[in-house]
Amino acid sequence: MAKKVKTDQIFVLTANDLSSGDIVFWSGESRWAQEITSAHVIAANEQDTFTEIASASESANEVVGAYLTPVERKNSDLQPVELRERRRVAGPSIAYGSPVLPQKIAA
Repeated sequence: MAKKVKTDQIFVLTANDLSSGDIVFWSGESRWAQEITSAHVIAANEQDTFTEIASASESANEVVGAYLTPVERKNSDLQPVELRERRRVAGPSIAYGSPVLPQKIAA
C-alpha cells in the first residue's frame, strides 16, 4: 500500500547521473546539481509535474533511477526525512580505495 502524503510535505527530485554515477538533485533550472542545497523544493501538489521531468531526463539518458524523496528544512538547510536518503546524501561509509579484505579467513 502506498504511503499517505502529508499536504504540507515537501520533496526533492533525486537520481544518479548516468555518466558519472553521482547522486544528483533537480535544480529547477533545467539541470541536475550534485548538492542537495541546490535542489528545487517541490510541494505535494506538484509531484505529477516533476515525475514527468524525471521520465524525460531518464529518456534523454541524463539520469537513472529518478524519484521524489521527502525532505524537511532544518536551519535553512534541506535534510532528507528517510534514513536511506540521509545515508545516500552523506556518501559512502567506507572510503574509496580502502584496503582490500582478505579473500580467505583462516579457521
